[in-house]
Amino acid sequence: HQPYYKNKLTGMYELPWVRVHAMTEYVDSPGILAQYPDTKVTYNLVPSFLEQLTDYHRNETADVHTDFARRDWPTNTDGSVAG
Repeated sequence: HQPYYKNKLTGMYELPWVRVHAMTEYVDSPGILAQYPDTKVTYNLVPSFLEQLTDYHRNETADVHTDFARRDWPTNTDGSVAG
């Protein structure tokens, strides 16, 4: 299952799990599985996951965590965050 994390009012994803899964498990799995050719797996790619993944692929959305990380933060001369 993959819950729908997009906030319909803001267009932002409230949680980063689609992005996190897409950049970790789904990227790493083929290489790992290639080491075990007799292992059979099934991926259940539900419509809600594919829709959200497509949003990220098209750069049509972001999640609040990515938005927060991309912000410019004022820094001190030593590089630490001012505040």
